[in-house]
Amino acid sequence: MATLAQPSERATSVDSFESSRAGSVEVALNTPPASAEPAKSAAHGAASQRTEFEEAAAALDLRMLRGETVGGEWAKAEADAHRVGDATALRDMRQALWCEGGLLADRGYLPKEPGYLPPEAVSGWKLLRFLRGNGGSVPKALEAYEKMLRFRDEGRVAEFRAALVESAGCSPDAPIDQIVKTMVWPYFHPKFSDLVEQAWGPDEASPEVGVPPVVQVGSDPETGSPITWTAFERYNFPKIASTGLGPMWMELVQWCDVYFDLLLHARSEERGTLVRRRDVVDIQNVGLSALSGGGLALLRKMESLTIHYPECIGHTDMVNFGSVGVALWSAASMLLPKATREKFSTHNAGHLAESLGFPASVLPRRLGGTSNDFTPHLDALFLPRDVPARGTVAVRHEVVETDVGAPVEWEVIGLGVLDGWAVRVGIEFFTKPSPEASAAGYGAVVVVGEVATPKINSIRDSWIPEAPGSLSITVYNDSMIQSKHVSFRIRKIGTAAQS
Repeated sequence: MATLAQPSERATSVDSFESSRAGSVEVALNTPPASAEPAKSAAHGAASQRTEFEEAAAALDLRMLRGETVGGEWAKAEADAHRVGDATALRDMRQALWCEGGLLADRGYLPKEPGYLPPEAVSGWKLLRFLRGNGGSVPKALEAYEKMLRFRDEGRVAEFRAALVESAGCSPDAPIDQIVKTMVWPYFHPKFSDLVEQAWGPDEASPEVGVPPVVQVGSDPETGSPITWTAFERYNFPKIASTGLGPMWMELVQWCDVYFDLLLHARSEERGTLVRRRDVVDIQNVGLSALSGGGLALLRKMESLTIHYPECIGHTDMVNFGSVGVALWSAASMLLPKATREKFSTHNAGHLAESLGFPASVLPRRLGGTSNDFTPHLDALFLPRDVPARGTVAVRHEVVETDVGAPVEWEVIGLGVLDGWAVRVGIEFFTKPSPEASAAGYGAVVVVGEVATPKINSIRDSWIPEAPGSLSITVYNDSMIQSKHVSFRIRKIGTAAQS
């Protein structure tokens, strides 16, 4: 690998060369030929100038100029750097990489050339991620970038990228903005079907369901950040480790890193600013056992890989934390560096759209939103709940205008008798209040039904709403002393035309 060159080691700067080249072009353009012979002579001179330019580019740090066409629109990244205040650092890092003897000086520029790096690996956006992920220090950013290049050369990053490009139905040299439109979310790729079927397949908590615990759906309306949604309880790390699927999961992690490397590059180009992703993690019912049995070791291995993709995650929101969880996190987070701590937020259950700053149309119904984009995956999962003795617990499903007339299926499992007392299920549909009724604080209520469950474990039925509103399922535990663990699922299962 080429020796790392610092900015001060260069013999000639790009600015001075560009200036001299611009002067040569201006002279050529402003000197019209007087006759055919002078014109021929001028053409010969221009050819000589081009040859000199090519020689200089090969000898000095002007490889970087060729890198502009390979690495993307540098102007947009530089404009963002000027806004943030790290333009000088970006220029120094860029020059150090492409100068003679620099890390990128001898890299190929075409896919079949030795050492080829795709645009998202050498763009201004990539350099900014390394700079900002290393506190603006050019030496530290260069050192981290060199480790990333070694990681790419020794690993299978090019193979994973080729597979994602193929999943998009694109050619290897297709523009990135075209690739990201149709590439498959890695968790849905057939290559990882064993994980879905064995680690995330049907179980007592979510029967008849085999879906990944995390999806990438939608974007932050304000920042353009792609959003991932995770049901952490469903990760089942101990099972991944015990079934020997750890290596497959680690490969899946790398696929996701490459996926976001492409997507964030395209999104940054589109918006003209460095875009990071945003992660929303539902930690309902997550305890220490979630990381037992090899789970913690898997997460540490994941961290050793993702370190080569700095500044890809902008913020992580942990939802359904609970008051005890918030208190514990507040204490534990003080042990983290301030920059890391500021990238995490905790949110209690309820009013998540407002708390996260998203419109309800962006959130899955699982989290109280109204989006139908999660029906095949996250919203197909059951929601576990503990019903306290002599208590109740409920879930609600918002019905919006586009859902009217479409069947909504509701299901509760884990019922039965507790010390002689029945567990009851009540189903109500609250129509959306009119503006007048809303001011008064009420809306029409339709009682769909109430079912006592003395001998059965589960109840499933469907309801066709005739107006916007919310379907509410409430489980009543009449036991005097025992709590009851149940799981809910409410989902839209068809369209109005089908019904």
